[in-house]
Amino acid sequence: MTTTTHSDHDAALIAAKHNIAAESDPAAKTWRAYLFSDPAAAAAYANRAPAQGAGEAVFSVLPDGKTWAFVYF
Repeated sequence: MTTTTHSDHDAALIAAKHNIAAESDPAAKTWRAYLFSDPAAAAAYANRAPAQGAGEAVFSVLPDGKTWAFVYF
């Protein structure tokens, strides 16, 4: 079993955003979906630097508190 700390999780999110930005065609936006443990984690992801530019974000909180973030950038 692998244990992930919050700092590991934050570093992974930042790296993922950098990868998406590097691989994306600036003119072609794509919807992506991420599942987070709670609304605060989803909001933290959406507000984390570096900004991805203009786009949209939609959130859906499940009955167990987990939160889907659907982002378009």
